[in-house]
Amino acid sequence: MSSQVMCAGLFCGHCMKETPHIVQYTGPYLRSTTCVCCGHQLRINARTWHDMFLLDLPKRSQRLVKRNVRFALHHPKTFARQLPRNLILKPLAIASELYELLTG
Repeated sequence: MSSQVMCAGLFCGHCMKETPHIVQYTGPYLRSTTCVCCGHQLRINARTWHDMFLLDLPKRSQRLVKRNVRFALHHPKTFARQLPRNLILKPLAIASELYELLTG
């Protein structure tokens, strides 16, 4: 799963004012925020991530099916050629994502 680091102006509960923060995402999920001024860090615990992942999984699965149907209709040869690989790699990607969310 891809990780992204961004900068944002957020309210810091430690500094009691808006300060620059480093915001870290793992995939679509917020992982942590760190105040640049004081270093105060807010981390999302693994149980919360697990719950968000499980709530989001049906929606993501539906979107994947819709994307695959559209792709199959527009590019049937490529879809057929990639299908065996995708049947193996997609479940592995989901398992890897869940593992990373739980282990942090």
